[in-house]
Amino acid sequence: MIYTHWRIQVAERWKGEAASSMEIVTPGGTTNGRRLVFPGTPALAEGTEYVLFLWTSKSKLTHVIGLSQGLFDLKVDGTGNPILSRPASTEVMLDPKTHRQVDDEPVLMRLSDFNGRIRRVLGAARQ
Repeated sequence: MIYTHWRIQVAERWKGEAASSMEIVTPGGTTNGRRLVFPGTPALAEGTEYVLFLWTSKSKLTHVIGLSQGLFDLKVDGTGNPILSRPASTEVMLDPKTHRQVDDEPVLMRLSDFNGRIRRVLGAARQ
């Protein structure tokens, strides 16, 4: 398996160990003249701000959860509000209960609303 390694700067963390930077991996890339393309891999760009949902494998590699589903672009709208967005995935997705194919939905919301949802879920999980 080929992975692309990314060093990211951490501005805020909801869960996990505090760190100012960390390494994550995405499947696919090029090494030793070999190229691996992995469908659904999130496309990261240097200098871009993201909100990431991550998990760490048994081999201690930290991945984006659900490939591109766990990566949200962070931009500022015309009124100065931070906005999160993620296009709908074009990859085949299955309902975990019925195992039937489902369509993904795009995400677009204010960071403050998203942040509130995350904090409510994390607060409920601690109870």
